[in-house]
Amino acid sequence: MNIEVTDMRNERDDAFVASQLSAYNAPFAERDFKPLRVFAREADGSVMGGLLADTYWQYLEVHKLWVSEAHRGAGNASRLLLAAENEARRRGCKHAFLDTFSFQAPGFYLKRGYSEFGRLEAFSGKHERYYLHKRLDDTQDLTRDRRARLWKRSLPSPPEASFSSTIPAALRNIRVEDIPALGDLFHAAFLGTVDDGGLTKGQYALKATAILGGRYGAWLPEASWAIEQMGGLRSACLVSDYKPYGCPVIALVATAPPHKRAGDGGILLDAALASLTALGHRECCAMITVGNLASERLFESRKFLPF
Repeated sequence: MNIEVTDMRNERDDAFVASQLSAYNAPFAERDFKPLRVFAREADGSVMGGLLADTYWQYLEVHKLWVSEAHRGAGNASRLLLAAENEARRRGCKHAFLDTFSFQAPGFYLKRGYSEFGRLEAFSGKHERYYLHKRLDDTQDLTRDRRARLWKRSLPSPPEASFSSTIPAALRNIRVEDIPALGDLFHAAFLGTVDDGGLTKGQYALKATAILGGRYGAWLPEASWAIEQMGGLRSACLVSDYKPYGCPVIALVATAPPHKRAGDGGILLDAALASLTALGHRECCAMITVGNLASERLFESRKFLPF
């Protein structure tokens, strides 16, 4: 046997290898592979944007999405993606997935319901490649967040005010050993609310573990705060530096039911913003579940705006 390495494409050999692999795969999967193309055209028929994808095995795989520079910022990319997702649903797809580089559009997809399930680092020594997934059916699962909207604000330099005089004695930074207490707190805080994902205390603890473990960008313990109470935590705020958003994100703010409307959320958010400013960050954002009016009012009072 001879091993040949070449940088020349041979269509006959390529086709042979592909056909042999397809023959091997045939007994294991249905043959429902179908291209899906969506185009936005000018009045003269010229293409101003397009999406190239395929559907197969109940999945939509998005390969390329592009809008001409002159037509960006007007919602055209969202329209192309939505049209592709709707057609994929019509074809029976229950999932969509894609990959995108850090210099492309990870934030665009995250704002449209996609979530990260994998990441590769150091392409050309500096770029990251994100692998994203979205459910297209109506079934909730543990990895799917409820529909949320990105809010954002700039941070002052220097800080607008010192928060030391407003910090209660029970306020401290989050620690890794708080994970079980965070699971209990999140379960109690979100139960029966618009943020209720149907998770158990253990599953909320796993979510806290993922945040503190860097699953959603580098966790920022200096900007993550909790207010203690006897036997646990009465409120908490977790912050991470998630690169697709381009700035730190307030990942979660939660307060135990007996202490809601007592001002804990404002204290935690103020402490987080002061910490981020001291760390040299110039922007901050948050994902707020659509319909969570209390959270919208809280963040709006701290100069966050829908993005």
